[in-house]
Amino acid sequence: MSMHDKILAVAEARLRSDGYGAVSFRELANDVGIKSASVHYHFPHKEDLGVAVVNAYTAKVFEVLDAVNPDAKPKQKLSGYIDVFRQALIRDNAICLCAMLGAEAKGLPLQVTEAVRAFFTANINWLDEALADAHRKPGSAEIVAALEGSMLLANTLNDIAMFEDVASGLLARVE
Repeated sequence: MSMHDKILAVAEARLRSDGYGAVSFRELANDVGIKSASVHYHFPHKEDLGVAVVNAYTAKVFEVLDAVNPDAKPKQKLSGYIDVFRQALIRDNAICLCAMLGAEAKGLPLQVTEAVRAFFTANINWLDEALADAHRKPGSAEIVAALEGSMLLANTLNDIAMFEDVASGLLARVE
């Protein structure tokens, strides 16, 4: 893994747990074993780092979503979508990066906010397409909001059942 990728990985973990305002180049440098100036070499400004982390996160999410069978039934596609969030919650024991940053949107640099908006817009668009043939379905924005909120509850209360209950309810509404 390149130093650039190590910095991105550590920054993603810190952003997901602590938020944008709490992350410093000095802490990131300590985490990866380099000097703070070396972090600036890869990411001249904090907003450059923020945008890069959101873009890398978005690419990872859509790499998984792109593997969902396009010929699957809408309920199966939604199940694949939900599983992306479930695995992130279980594997990383953290909420979605863009949910964390979205909560801070008013205080973020414009470029970071735009990258977060692009993530959510891409998710809604993916769901619109995936569920286009469903006879009955919740709205795409409702699905994203429900899953993001249930991740927050599950993480805060340390109870995955909070997420699973919401996920089951969403799946039950798709025909």
